Parts: sequence; structure tokens; C-alpha cells
Amino acid sequence: MLAKVVQGCGFNVAANVLAQWLGGGGLRWRAVFHALVWGVLRGLFGVAWYAWLAVWVPGRSPRDVLLKVALDQFAYTPLFSVAPRLLTIALLEGRGAAG
Repeated sequence: MLAKVVQGCGFNVAANVLAQWLGGGGLRWRAVFHALVWGVLRGLFGVAWYAWLAVWVPGRSPRDVLLKVALDQFAYTPLFSVAPRLLTIALLEGRGAAG
């Protein structure tokens, strides 16, 4: 689990640094730190979610795959990807949870 979280975090930070480099505005360390924090949280959420999903929908039939995709898009994405990301950004930028 730890290796998956570290790997995901590394990709998140690398993508942030690459995007900043391609944007040409110089490296903003605060943005890199935010990418690091979100990478850890996203990694933890993702690893836990996909482990749970593999237990509760273990098959690989077309029906099972469709169910996994539906659960991923309609449950995981809004509850454990979009909402926590927005909350994390607001907290890291000092706006608080109501931000």
C-alpha cells in the first residue's frame, strides 16, 4: 500500500512540476507542496477504494466491469476525488472549509 501511495504522490508532484515548467512562469514551491499533500491524500483514498472495490465486485465479466466503472464514476469520483480535492485546496490556501 505504501509503495502505491508513494508512487501516486510522485506522479502527482512530477505532473505539477512539468506543468509549471511548460507554463514558463518558474517553479512555485507552494504549488509543489500542495501537489505533494494532495498526492498523499489521493493515494490513500485511491488505494483504499480500489481494494474495497475488488472485494465487493470481484468479477471480470462485462456486467462486473460496468458496475465497477459506474461505482467509480458516480460514488468514488464525487465523494473521494472532487470534494476532498476542493476542500484540500481551500484549506491549503487558507480559505478554510467554507472557502
